[in-house]
Amino acid sequence: MGSNPASPTGQPDSKGISHQSHIMYLWGVEREEYLRSQVINNPDDPFWPHTLGVWLMGQGRLEEAEAAFLEALRRGPDHAATYYQLGLLYEAQGNTDRALSAFREGEKIAAERRDLRLLKDFRAKLSIYLGIDEI
Repeated sequence: MGSNPASPTGQPDSKGISHQSHIMYLWGVEREEYLRSQVINNPDDPFWPHTLGVWLMGQGRLEEAEAAFLEALRRGPDHAATYYQLGLLYEAQGNTDRALSAFREGEKIAAERRDLRLLKDFRAKLSIYLGIDEI
């Protein structure tokens, strides 16, 4: 993975540009095509469908974003950040039960991994739904 120019580790390509930098300079259709190609070229990596889902959600394409997030979770069931994005998507759709379920699952994973930043985010969302005393 270290020598792959599109690896999520941020390793630079032959021009010294990391994949994060490369994505920053792509817009519209070009960015979507790049993300979709990375989803295909990295079939076991949850990062790429997650990133595609975030981009699609930003475009208001919620059904496609949901499919991308579910693919990310298929590839990496412990990808806690995807549960957070999926919860936000379900909130945007007005589906409180599914949002709560996604936030709960992500909170459990973040706690197990001791990811304090994500844990704080999940608990903030859960406190909105459940009240601070029920978390």
